[in-house]
Amino acid sequence: MRAEEIKIGGQGAGTEGQIVSLLFAEMAALKNFNVVPGFRGGELDLAMIRGELHGKFSSWSSTAAFIKEGHGIPILFFSREPIKGYEHVPVVSSVVTKERYKPVLELLSTVTTLGRPFAGPPGIPQDRLEILREAFRKALDDSELIQIATKAHRPIQYTSGDEATRLLQVILRLPPDVVELVKRAFEIK
Repeated sequence: MRAEEIKIGGQGAGTEGQIVSLLFAEMAALKNFNVVPGFRGGELDLAMIRGELHGKFSSWSSTAAFIKEGHGIPILFFSREPIKGYEHVPVVSSVVTKERYKPVLELLSTVTTLGRPFAGPPGIPQDRLEILREAFRKALDDSELIQIATKAHRPIQYTSGDEATRLLQVILRLPPDVVELVKRAFEIK
């Protein structure tokens, strides 16, 4: 007996949700997993409410309100630690345990930690780099910025320039088989 097809909504090739979905299907050996592309913004949520999709992979900040309104439940977190208040929900490393996929999990965790980084050009003078990094550190204490982020339900998570550089070095040293797996997740099907 074949299990029902699991339909996960995606925005399209190259988007984080699509890539994570495809990598998870590979790592969990899900043969009945289908990523349905072409959804934009809130269309994923509406498709889930209408029963057209079984789920989606997205950031917690983009999904928390949907969950809290009772439209869905968290099934799995792609994070190192559970989300506060959802400690009963497993993290991906407790589900995907094969040794060969540990670098993939590290990559996904690194991408999540880095979020949407700001970058400067190569060769930026050290004094200017330090001024920019200090400005970002100070912005975290700005009450107006905190108020705007809170109102938008968007967390501000700071990763230092040194830590971001270290994490990028991890990505650059990925084994060739992991790079190939990630490349396949970027392909249009």
